[in-house]
Amino acid sequence: MPKNTRVARCIRKLTKKYGHSGAIGICQKSTKQNYMTGKKMRAKTKRRKRKNKKTTIRKKRKRRRRKN
Repeated sequence: MPKNTRVARCIRKLTKKYGHSGAIGICQKSTKQNYMTGKKMRAKTKRRKRKNKKTTIRKKRKRRRRKN
């Protein structure tokens, strides 16, 4: 862990309260820096939620019924 990086300073502060491993997790998440290298961590990609085909078909049918 390189000293004087945001993640290192954060870990020093939080170690008493959360323990070493807990502090690492919290600080990596909040600072977006890797614990070992101090480099910027890659952002997680969000997965798009799939639409359920059955429910979308039902909704379309209901709309058609209302129009008629």
